[in-house]
Parts: sequence; structure tokens; C-alpha cells
Amino acid sequence: MSGAPDDFATETPVLAGKVARMSERTPRPEVGRPSTPATRSLVFRRLEDNSRSDVVADRIRQAIVLGFITLGERLPTEHELAATLGTASSTVREALSVLREDGVVDTRRGRAGGTFVTRIPLRTPTELDATLRAYSLAELRDLGDHFTSLMVTSARTAAARAFSHNRLRLENLAATFERARTHQELVTADAAFHVEIGSASHSRRLTDGLIELQAETMELLWHTGHLDRAGSCRNHAAIVRAIVDHDAETAGALAHEHSRAGIAALVRAKVDLAARADLSAPGAGTADTGSGQGASAAQDLTDRTEQVFREVLDRLAEATDRAARIFTGGRARRKSTRARLAELGGTYIDLLERVPVVAGCGVLVRPGLFPDYERGIEWWAHDWESEGYCRVAFNMLPGTTAYYN
Repeated sequence: MSGAPDDFATETPVLAGKVARMSERTPRPEVGRPSTPATRSLVFRRLEDNSRSDVVADRIRQAIVLGFITLGERLPTEHELAATLGTASSTVREALSVLREDGVVDTRRGRAGGTFVTRIPLRTPTELDATLRAYSLAELRDLGDHFTSLMVTSARTAAARAFSHNRLRLENLAATFERARTHQELVTADAAFHVEIGSASHSRRLTDGLIELQAETMELLWHTGHLDRAGSCRNHAAIVRAIVDHDAETAGALAHEHSRAGIAALVRAKVDLAARADLSAPGAGTADTGSGQGASAAQDLTDRTEQVFREVLDRLAEATDRAARIFTGGRARRKSTRARLAELGGTYIDLLERVPVVAGCGVLVRPGLFPDYERGIEWWAHDWESEGYCRVAFNMLPGTTAYYN
């Protein structure tokens, strides 16, 4: 595969020509428009053999919601869509009929006719709540792992491979997201930014995976109300800077943090839904909860506990990564072990602040590992009297007073 992103489109010549010129009827809106033929060709990639009409309809809906096709644009002809998607023309015809019934598209006759997008098929808040409720916390965890893995790899690879036009598009899309105001603009602009990172990596598989995940999660993310929009703007800008500077390590670390924040928002929203369901249940708040409500309360406790442990594990993973950088960085050898451990303490205090249920955390150092350091444990904990934090060091060498204490 060549390095240029438009090389994606060579496998789908119909889209490279037809989809790129989809509409001369209305100007294309600026917000979040991922307008390269490369990324659009991936949305219209070939389906599996014998795909049903509802699968084709979902693929077209996905392209509209993510902004690859905009309001007022003309779709490729039935024949062109069938050739691109690798399905029968009759299947495409049935899919377009379903979309017409839903008011998503409208077909017009005549020389300037065709099938045009008339509505963006966003899901209603009730539908989004139902979708989120159907996920288990384990499924959200797996989704988060998959999303984080794709984003980190894409960002790191983009930092190494992106061309100047990729970097310019990322800067423009980050600015477009910052200007977005409506729910639809946020969804489209955010999705466009993430997909462009995949495109800048020049990996078809990474971009394909990011498109699928944006379609699955982006509406849910901005529906939760738990995302920090200003924080997302800062993260986007920082990721772009790292990619422009060809700093793969920083780009990957920022992408990891950004992805985990999104999944944490979904987890919090799911817990909120479970709590609201319990409160609205008949007899909620009374002494006689019944076995059904008791089971619901038990599930809620399980969900909350799993959320806390997941948060702790995420923060510990970050602490481990930082510890590796502190102890193996270029300037690490010029610092004492005590100074390096003290520097690491900020990471553990951050964990205590973010997860209040944790009473303390720290590092266990094997005796003799560092020639200039004899103590075995560095521990940071809540200081309940001052409402601050305290640092405690214990000597773990046998024979010392602290060891027996």
C-alpha cells in the first residue's frame, strides 16, 4: 500500500470518482466534514457476502450520522452503491426504500434527480438510553480497551507517517470541533477528528476500526452529559501538536488519556441509568423492597464496585507508565532514588484525589535493588486530621526497628 491516504480509494474506483462528487446541489457544511475520498471509501467498503438490505441501510445511516454524507447531498446511484458495497442492486433498492420510509432520503425524478439526504437519522434520547442500558459493564470495559488500543496505535503511527496535508486537516477539524454548538455538530466534528487520525496513520485497518467505533459510540458519548467539552478541545489540540511534532510517545499517551475519559463517561452514565431505574421502581425507598428490587440493588452495587476497581486499575496503569519514564529517562541517572520516588508521589496523590474510596497507595521496593536506597516502602495516604495527604517511608530490611513495627 502506498503512503498517500487517497490510495485507499484505488480499491473502490466508483467512490473515488462518484462519491467525491456526490452533490453539486448544495454547498457542503464546514462542521466536521471528513471529505477526503479515502475516508468515504472506507465507509462504503464492501460488505460481507449475502448482506441483507437492513445492513446496507445501516451502513448508509452510519455515513450520514458521521458526516461523510451531508444533508442535501445526492447518493451514488443504486448501481454504483451495489458495485461498491459488493451486493445486489435489488438489495440496495430495498435499503433505500426503508430509508425513504424513515424520511432519511427522498428520490426525485428528472435530469437533476436522484436520491438525496433529507434527514440526519440521529437516535432519540430514549433510544440512546436503551442502547446504553443494554451494555454490561464488562462489555463497556472491552469496548474501552478496543477503543483505547486503536486510538493509541493510530496516534503513534500518525505521528510517524502523517503528511503535511494530514496535519493541516487535523488542525482544521480540531478547530471545527471547538466551534461546534449543537449535538449533531459535536457528534459529527468529534467523529471526523478521530477518523482523520486513522487516515493520517495511512493504515486502512486502523481507519476502518475507528469508523466502526465512532458509529457505535459517538452519539452515546455526547448524550451522556459527562464529557468535558473544554477538556476534549484541549486534548484534541495537544494530540495534534504531538502529531505535528512527530512525537509518537506523547501522541500515544494523550490518545490513551482521551479514550479512557470517553469510556469513563459511558460507565458513569450507565451507573446513573441504573440508579434512576431503582429510584423509579415501585416501592423504591420503602423497607419492603422485594426480591426483584433487592436483586437490582445488588446489581447496582456490583456495577459501582466494578467501576471503582476499573478506575483504580486505570490510574495504577498510568502510575506504572510514569514510573517507567521517571526511572529510565535520560535524566534519571542524575537523580537519587529518593528524589525519583518523591517525583512519582504526585501520580499517587492524583489517584487519591480522583478515587476518594482509596485510602492509600504506594510503591514496594525490593531491598537491595537500588544501591543508594535502603527503605522498602514509599506510601502516600489520606491524612484524615489535616484533610490532606501524607508520605510515609518504611525500612523493610530485617533487623531494623521499622521492619518489626
